[in-house]
Amino acid sequence: MDKIASELLVERLAEWGVDTVFGLPGDGINGIMEGLRRHQDKVRFVLVHHEEAAAFMAAGYAKATGRVGVCLATSGPGGLHLMNGLYDAKLDHAPVLAITGMQETAVLGTGHQQEVHLDRVFMDLAGYNVMITAPGPIPSLVDRAMRTCLADRTVSHLTFPNDLQVAPADAEPWPSVGPARAPATAPTFIGARSVPDPASLERAAGVLNQGTRVAMLVGVGARRPRGGPGRRRGAGQPHPQDPAGQGRRARRPSAHHRRARAARHQAERGGRPRARHPADGRDQLPLHRPPPRARPGPGGHGHLARGHGGRGAGGPRPPRPGAGRLRGQPPTSPRSPARSSSSRPRASPRRSCVASPTSWPPPGP
Repeated sequence: MDKIASELLVERLAEWGVDTVFGLPGDGINGIMEGLRRHQDKVRFVLVHHEEAAAFMAAGYAKATGRVGVCLATSGPGGLHLMNGLYDAKLDHAPVLAITGMQETAVLGTGHQQEVHLDRVFMDLAGYNVMITAPGPIPSLVDRAMRTCLADRTVSHLTFPNDLQVAPADAEPWPSVGPARAPATAPTFIGARSVPDPASLERAAGVLNQGTRVAMLVGVGARRPRGGPGRRRGAGQPHPQDPAGQGRRARRPSAHHRRARAARHQAERGGRPRARHPADGRDQLPLHRPPPRARPGPGGHGHLARGHGGRGAGGPRPPRPGAGRLRGQPPTSPRSPARSSSSRPRASPRRSCVASPTSWPPPGP
């Protein structure tokens, strides 16, 4: 029995440690179902009654085990039914690989029955989204899809045309026109580490010690030590809201320190410090407080509160503005001398809206 391209897909999933696939058979994935039947000793197929349930079961499997959950659906509406469960996996950061069928490559774009370009539908959903076009790169595509799931904790999608599923595993549909070949990859994933292992650190230290003129490019994360003597946190203890130690900003000074800093600035400038805007810290002019208002006191006379120069503080009550001025007399200002009534210009009779008392009653005809 000749090996088909779908077996390359199932064998690569088994090499990644996948032992369970949730799905519902259909005409668009008959070749993949045949590959699962031939390798049923490695990968178990769990039958569901609806594709949405397969996606939710794969998401739950990933959340419970921490491994990649795999779901399978046919072309057209079968792949669309996966989206509800796959969005749940994406928003919950669960690694899930979705495999769907596709119409034959000879009828794509002709409006064939249930033709839905699922690779375009899954663009917003999947972190890695590709359609298989030849049997040769299938292992590499599976490797990239699985690494994307594990590295980004998201959803990956592979759609498989129906005719390529049953094609020979070593088939080359078209002759190559250039020195191009599928990259050779391995079914392994090495997660990122915050601190290298001791052996790697010792080897790196030996390389640096052997150098004569060593230049080091250090990131901003090493600008301030994380913990150590004299710090509130213990050595090596990360910040609770910033475990990686990145993006941490200096603490805002307290109100006491801000007032002391303002007093120092005032002493240096020899005057009143400039006020700061509460929102963006822009400089403003000094804020002038209005004088305290007088309030009635004993005997019916107004007095100011204690400490403001009023009667409560022992001083005389300041004169009220305009006191001693006769009724009808214009107010005087210390900045501009008072003008007499004869020096003030009068409005023109034509522009006057109300007649003056001297012109009433109006003259007769």
